[in-house]
Amino acid sequence: MNKLFVSALISLCALSISAHAATPKIGAVSPEVILKESKFAQIASKKINDEFALRSVEIADQIVAFKQKTEALQRDEPTLNDQQRLERRREISDLDRAIQKKQREFQADLESQKRAGIQTVLDLINKVVLRIAKDEKYDFILQNVVYSSLSANLTKRVIVEMDKEVAQ
Repeated sequence: MNKLFVSALISLCALSISAHAATPKIGAVSPEVILKESKFAQIASKKINDEFALRSVEIADQIVAFKQKTEALQRDEPTLNDQQRLERRREISDLDRAIQKKQREFQADLESQKRAGIQTVLDLINKVVLRIAKDEKYDFILQNVVYSSLSANLTKRVIVEMDKEVAQ
């Protein structure tokens, strides 16, 4: 038992000495902040929004037309015969289905493009973080930490580096 105790004490001392000898260099970044504040992310987001603006306007125009036709049917319904009423209701129903289909396709395409845009930004974040880690010999750079001191927080530095790449 004495040998076990002495062995454990020696191991503990060795760990303590090695821990003091080489303190790891640790940094932290917040990808959420970078996605909100970097010019690269803002440009990517604007590009996606601009790309989908025309489709959004087209859908909005179709919704206005749908509402106008619905109001016209309600206004004219008492004067229409059964055949005319049925045709206009069917036309409105078909238009409603077409609008819903376009809205679903629009949302799916928009979300897909947003995910691709976010992935592009995240890839650049990782590239910049790796470059900083190698250049400054960091042992660890953590993402999404609850707290980090100002000296360990590299978020602003990553934003600056990303913005330099955008400017080039």
